[in-house]
Amino acid sequence: MKNIGRVILIISLFVVVGLSAGIARAEEEACNPQALLLQMINDARENPEATLKLYGLDPKQMVKRIPAMADNIKNGMAPLYLVEKLNMAAEAHLADMKANNYYASESLDGRLPYDRLAAQGYLPVAVEESLAMLGFRNFVEPCQAARIIFSNMLRDEWAQTDMAELKILQPGLSDIGISFGTGTIRNGQFVYNYYAAVCDIAANLLSVVETEVVRQVSVARREPVAFAQEAEIDVEELLAENPQYGELLNTSYPAVLEDEVLVETAQVVGEEILSGSAAPDVGLAKERIEAMLAASGKKYDSVVGTYRMMVTVEAVDVMAAAQAHLGRIFARELGVAASERTMLNPGVNRIGLRVISSSPGEWYSDSNNPSGHYNVMLVLLFAHVAD
Repeated sequence: MKNIGRVILIISLFVVVGLSAGIARAEEEACNPQALLLQMINDARENPEATLKLYGLDPKQMVKRIPAMADNIKNGMAPLYLVEKLNMAAEAHLADMKANNYYASESLDGRLPYDRLAAQGYLPVAVEESLAMLGFRNFVEPCQAARIIFSNMLRDEWAQTDMAELKILQPGLSDIGISFGTGTIRNGQFVYNYYAAVCDIAANLLSVVETEVVRQVSVARREPVAFAQEAEIDVEELLAENPQYGELLNTSYPAVLEDEVLVETAQVVGEEILSGSAAPDVGLAKERIEAMLAASGKKYDSVVGTYRMMVTVEAVDVMAAAQAHLGRIFARELGVAASERTMLNPGVNRIGLRVISSSPGEWYSDSNNPSGHYNVMLVLLFAHVAD
C-alpha cells in the first residue's frame, strides 16, 4: 500500500512550484476534468512523440529504454473508449479509498482491478490501473488539477523500463473508465485536501479481436498477397481462375487509422441491424451513417461500409468468425470496382469497426436472431478525413 504522507508531501510541493496562473476561471468552470483527462490521454496515445516533446520529455530516451515501443511512439496507438462499466469500477474504488483512508490499487479486502471490473460485468483479458493524487492547501481548479495529474502520469510512463509497466500508453488496451474527485485525508495529526483520479484501462475479448482485425485490414491494404496467405487463400489458384486480380493483389494502399466517431457509428449500425430497427445492409443505411458522422462536427468524405453476420446454433470462436468475415470481404473486393470497395478502397484513411457477439435472446428481431441462435457480426466503416 502506498504511503499517504509521502504521496501528499511530494505532490503538495509540486503544486507550489508547478501551478500556472494563466487559466481563466470561466474556462475552468465550464471544464469537465474527466473529459479533459480522457482527451489528454488519447492525444498522447494518438501522437506520443509530439505529446512527450510538449511536456519536455525526449521520445528517443523512452524508445532506448523500451525498444518495443519504437513503432508505437512514431505512429501512435488507437484511442481508448470510455466504457460505463469501467467508469463504475473506477468510481467505486475511488469512493472506497476515500471512505477508508488508503491509496492503492489493491482494496483493503484484497480485490485487484480485475476483480472490480469483473464485478461490474466486464471480463478483461488485460487490465491496468493508474492512480493519481494531488494534495493542495490553496484552492486549485479541478481541470488545472487534471492537467497536473496527467503530466505526472505521462512522466511516469516515460520513465518506465519495461513495456509491461505501461498504463495509459499500453498499446494492447482499448477501453477506459475514469473517476475524478476531491476530498480530505488524514495522516496522523495532519488533514490534507486532495484531488484523486482512478483510471481503469482494459481490453476484453471483443477488444482484442477488434485490434487484430484492424491490424489485418492494414496488412490487406499494404500487402494484399501477405493478407491472402494469412487468410489461407490460395493465391496461385485464385490468379489462375481470375488473372485480372493480379494488378490489385500487387497494389499497396496506406494503412488506415482508427477513428473514434466511426467506431461509435459502427456500434450503433450493428445494434440497429440486430434489433431489426434498420435494414440489414450497411449500404442501405448510408444516409443514416452520414447523418451520425455529420453530427460529430468532423468532416468525413468517401464514406463506405459493409458488414457480415454469422448465425449459428452453437457458440463459435469469435476471433475465428471475425477473421472468416474479413477473408470473405477481401475476396469479394478483388472482383469489384474501386469505388465499390471498402477495405481495399484507395480513397479512405480512417476505419471504424465493431465486432458484436450476441447470445440467444439478447436481441429480439425474429428475422435477424431466431430463437436459440448466436450471432457474430463484423461491421466495418471507412472514410477519408483530411489530415
